[in-house]
Amino acid sequence: MRSAVKFFFLLMCLVALPEAKANLLGVEEGPGEQQLQELFRLNFNSGFTADAAGAKQPVNSRQQPTLVEGVDGKAAFFSSGQVLQYASGKNLNKSEGSISMWVKIQEKEGGASGGPLTLLSEDGPGAAGNNSFKIEMFPGRLIRFSLKDPKDSYIYYHKIGDWHASEWHHLAVTWHAKKGALIYVDGKPSSIGWMPQWTPKTYPHFFIGAANAQGEQACHTTIDDFIIYNRALTEDEARAMFLKYGDFSADISFKDPFLRASEAGAATMVLSNAGEESISLKQLKFTISDKDGNVVQQKALQDQAIGKLNHSVLKVPVTLTSPGAYTFTLYYHENNKEKKVSAPVQVLAKRDQAKQQAASQILITEVNAAEQKPVGEAGSTVVVSSPIGAYREAGAKVHNRFALDFEVEELDAPHVAVITYPDDKPRSMEIMLQHFNSTIDFQSHTGVVTGEEYPVSGKMKEFRIVFWPRSKRQAFIFMTTENNYPAAVKDIKVYKINDFKVASQAARFNGSVPARSSGLYYEDPVLFHNFGTGRDLEGFTKATDRLLEYMQSFGQTEFEYPLAWYAGPLYGTAVEPFQPDIDGAQGGQRPHPDGYPAYLLKRLGEQNMKFTAGLHIHTLPSLNKYALADTSRINRGEETVININKDGKLWYGYWHGADPNYNAADPRVMASVDAIVQEVCERYAHEPAFDGISLVMARPKLFTFGSLASGYNDSNLQRFQEEAQLKIPIYKPGDPKRFENSYKWLMNNPEAKKAWIDWRCKVLYQHYAAMSKKMAAYRPDLKLKLNVFVHLTNNQRLADYLTEPPVEVMREMGIDPALYKDHPTIVLNHTYVPADLRWKRSHYPPANHEVNRTVMTAPEVVASMQDMSNMRVTIHDRYWEDAIGKEQPLPGLKAIGVNEMVWRASTLNAAGYHSLEPYVFALNHLDATSIVKGGYVVGTYGMEEELLRFSEALQALPAVKFENVAGIADPVRVRQQMVDGKLYFYVLNTLPEPVEIKLKLAKSDKLLEPVVQKTRKKSKTLTLALQPYDLRVFESTFIDQKVVSGESKLSKVWLEQLHSSLESLEKVAQEKHMQEGKSAPYLSLAKQCWENKHYARLYFLLQEDWAKDIERRAAAATSSLNEN
Repeated sequence: MRSAVKFFFLLMCLVALPEAKANLLGVEEGPGEQQLQELFRLNFNSGFTADAAGAKQPVNSRQQPTLVEGVDGKAAFFSSGQVLQYASGKNLNKSEGSISMWVKIQEKEGGASGGPLTLLSEDGPGAAGNNSFKIEMFPGRLIRFSLKDPKDSYIYYHKIGDWHASEWHHLAVTWHAKKGALIYVDGKPSSIGWMPQWTPKTYPHFFIGAANAQGEQACHTTIDDFIIYNRALTEDEARAMFLKYGDFSADISFKDPFLRASEAGAATMVLSNAGEESISLKQLKFTISDKDGNVVQQKALQDQAIGKLNHSVLKVPVTLTSPGAYTFTLYYHENNKEKKVSAPVQVLAKRDQAKQQAASQILITEVNAAEQKPVGEAGSTVVVSSPIGAYREAGAKVHNRFALDFEVEELDAPHVAVITYPDDKPRSMEIMLQHFNSTIDFQSHTGVVTGEEYPVSGKMKEFRIVFWPRSKRQAFIFMTTENNYPAAVKDIKVYKINDFKVASQAARFNGSVPARSSGLYYEDPVLFHNFGTGRDLEGFTKATDRLLEYMQSFGQTEFEYPLAWYAGPLYGTAVEPFQPDIDGAQGGQRPHPDGYPAYLLKRLGEQNMKFTAGLHIHTLPSLNKYALADTSRINRGEETVININKDGKLWYGYWHGADPNYNAADPRVMASVDAIVQEVCERYAHEPAFDGISLVMARPKLFTFGSLASGYNDSNLQRFQEEAQLKIPIYKPGDPKRFENSYKWLMNNPEAKKAWIDWRCKVLYQHYAAMSKKMAAYRPDLKLKLNVFVHLTNNQRLADYLTEPPVEVMREMGIDPALYKDHPTIVLNHTYVPADLRWKRSHYPPANHEVNRTVMTAPEVVASMQDMSNMRVTIHDRYWEDAIGKEQPLPGLKAIGVNEMVWRASTLNAAGYHSLEPYVFALNHLDATSIVKGGYVVGTYGMEEELLRFSEALQALPAVKFENVAGIADPVRVRQQMVDGKLYFYVLNTLPEPVEIKLKLAKSDKLLEPVVQKTRKKSKTLTLALQPYDLRVFESTFIDQKVVSGESKLSKVWLEQLHSSLESLEKVAQEKHMQEGKSAPYLSLAKQCWENKHYARLYFLLQEDWAKDIERRAAAATSSLNEN
């Protein structure tokens, strides 16, 4: 143990040196926001009388703990029924503060339990929003700090499993109502709150060692030096408190524990030193043991030195010939003590690329929905006899649903359910798989929408769902998700899959540039939830293998998955102070085994698929130390990383739908993101499947400003004035109103406003250009992908695209597409959200929701990106989230002991070929070279067959920008390009309606259609009968054989209907005097579209909000006249 002398020396240094101090990242940390003071201290050397600002004596002296030997002097051990209760007044500040204590756990004994065991509690209500603090321990598992803020946040520390009964550990929890909470363990930041916010509430008493005055949930732990401070501790202060009695030792962690059999690889370890003295590791050696404990490899290693507040990487070359599970153990001496650390290593057998094959499956069971009685239902069901067959239909109200059960023979084996449903009227139907063992599972949270914007076929259609049963008895639950859009099903056929289909890759482009790609995307890292596995290493590898089988079955070649989620990295980072423990916080549980990307990349690479690492960051642990929340200090000119908004307020603790919590232009924010990007490249750029990194720029993420309401920090305003050479006359340092006043002045002066937006865009462009250059140093072909995900709160502005250029919304975020136009390694990524029309209509009636369809269908919305040399598109699946299974579970299921899934997060796709609509927009409007789809769950159920045909054609194209063929854009789009001495062109039907097109070629020669491997005879014309949303690709070795013109032909009946719709709208607008004003330019555009034969543009134009607004207003006027 250290003596107290060093502690006081360090503490005096902190007091004497208030200036900034360098930390592990080499960036400076500011001092605490006010002088650190002890409000309450209990060291037990004088019994249970505290040194306190308030009451010093315990309120209840009847059930006091036992005094035992402490970390320095006396300590208190709390057994069952023992507690110390003190008055809170002046002793506990709920707005801001810290609790510090030394703890020593006990071996499990008679009165102890698995938890919770309480270290501290208040006597306030336990419901969310009451701000009643509690610090609890679950032996061998975790410590958690409960804030009882409105989000009911918990801050977890999970690494107490290796604590021993003989050890003392230092624990400190901090809180700040404007920032959140943090846990320090043994002098290091170890867990952070999820940006909680609360109204501070103080209760009469707090309890040490148990949950209440009766001593319930006693901690069965020894506590010493219990202190409550007036403010949050800094990292330096927490470090100094630990060093009073403790020592830092080397922390050794293993990274990316996957090797390929018989290939040279490396066991990678990060050696970290959190202390201020260098550490020497001597007599290093390693052993590798097989699953039976036999040592198969061992070797001595060189001594290692770890600098103070630093870390280094040790790579040990390893080659193992036999696949299997191994244990890598590193032995070393530190301070003359022998130590060791072990970790599992998986040696993988190399897999050949899968060869094309047909699916092999066998029918297990069949359910006739009209005949079989539901096992549970909410709202009545009816059996409908229709011309297309009998089917069972749910009630028309949201949450009306029914469950049809069935049984399988083999668990954990792949199955496919083929669900037949009627496409005969508008429906919004969720389809959810319910396991009867009540497993939390998201394998099938899906569904289908029909009618209206997706005209019905009047036929039965099939919806396929792949799943791995987790109980022998199962059910599919069919739920109505919109009022008057009832769910319905004809039958269910369940097959066991013996062999997955493997789609052909014969047509895929192979040349000097990559092929275009399509694939799956995840915002939430929940792969294990989607493929019926556990969360551990074995579960993740199994989920990955199932993912690949599924993707290959319909020809997908790209996968994007989060490597950093909302609170930071998930893969086992060494550049952040710790990896956030985020389960239980806003967003749910997202545990992943360290190094999981290595397995993904190796398996994807074997199948010639590519991987994009998604970063979805809202906050980072490394930024907490710079998040100055003292407004008086900020007003005096000190800088904070917290975003200052247009009102001059600190914008912190916000979530989806709000601007980011951090100032995107702050160098410290940029440096933290840079460090993660470089770490990801350092660890994974050598894998062939690694294609780059996507920064998902949704509104709350720290990559942009979010909107023009943010970014009014001093550093931004000062840099802007200097670099733009434009003075803000109202900006006065030290004036508390300077942030708000600067915003108003900038907004009221158009030239200054434009200059301000330009400057913000330039700053972010320079940052991302520099970031992409650093990535290129690892591999020149790596791409930085900027997913500019404009929030739906802007859709009203975007939908009025003829009034204001939609690009201004992006520029206000800080992203100007024009700056990135010709950048060789930056790819802009646009996001479509197809479900927003129905999702918002269902969740937020009765507002005008057609704007949400307009922003997807109108090419003008993405016009600013149409000239980009390389465009990527994400089709984001809106989550139909619902807790109805918890709040009002199906009575029939409950009666047989089955708990309905408590929370839904479903993706609803359009029926049949209508599901291709966003893919067609991506290619038609943006010439996208990569298209991915997803969100929380697998987003492609029910549309695999349609997507397979589209993807085969898309992937036959090289991933370069194609040139438009003049005069052939609508209803069929034709583009062409020469690559590797060949001519490539594609023909895209942009309508959900058959079209015939006759193309004229410049020269007569053979044409190859790679998807069907068919060569057409020499001709100067090419006539094609295109199916709805059809994509056809051709190539020629004769580069002069370009397409020069074309003529399309649509059904006469369809054209008459389209023209009639336009004429009806014009008539209504004229009769109701609506042809002027906002609608005028859109009516004019509609007329031009008809005159120019731009039928596809007109078809979607008449679905836009302005047209629906005319119809609604006319209907309302007519209704009013009838009533009068």
